[in-house]
Amino acid sequence: MKGIIDLTQTLKDGMLVFPGDPCPKIKTAHRYDNGYFVSIVTFCTHTGTHVDAPVHRLKKKKSLTDLSADRYIGWKTLVLDFSAKKGSILTSEVCKKYDKAVKGCDAVIVRTGWAKNAGKKAYYDGFPGLDEGTVDWLKDNNIRLVGLESPSVNPVRHLDIHKKLLENEILIIEGLVNTDRITSKYVELHAVPLLLDKLDGSPVRAYAIIR
Repeated sequence: MKGIIDLTQTLKDGMLVFPGDPCPKIKTAHRYDNGYFVSIVTFCTHTGTHVDAPVHRLKKKKSLTDLSADRYIGWKTLVLDFSAKKGSILTSEVCKKYDKAVKGCDAVIVRTGWAKNAGKKAYYDGFPGLDEGTVDWLKDNNIRLVGLESPSVNPVRHLDIHKKLLENEILIIEGLVNTDRITSKYVELHAVPLLLDKLDGSPVRAYAIIR
């Protein structure tokens, strides 16, 4: 079925975020006292469904303003379907069954079912992740954008896996939801960030287009 599937978490006041990051705050600046409803929103750049720029992990590397908007679009995105248990790590051996299907793609969505935990403390406890072999598989198949349901790329070794992905200019979307609504093997994925000057990441309105 053709259409658009929203893959975005709703950004809410005080919502749970990655441990150590500040929670978002939403306040009212005007409520029609001047004729308009205007709000003040304060959030971490890695809140909810968001993207990472290379400078998030690598000093002096590209920030959001160094990247064109189309770097956060997967024109042909393969959905990798892996139901994941707590602590599961996606390996290159598991990815091999997609060796043929991934040809000609520039992005992947890793569907694990973990999004069912979004908004709960369990979301940040033992979430599914990637290993170095998976990153090599993505690189070898010319993937430049990877979308995850998890809040990070690995529950324990996230520093190492972030570094390897971003060194290879594979950009990252974290915190996707509703991937279970995608019924097609391939979609067009959009997760374009705000143009925040020289910054490391941004919440996005991510969605998949089924042609």
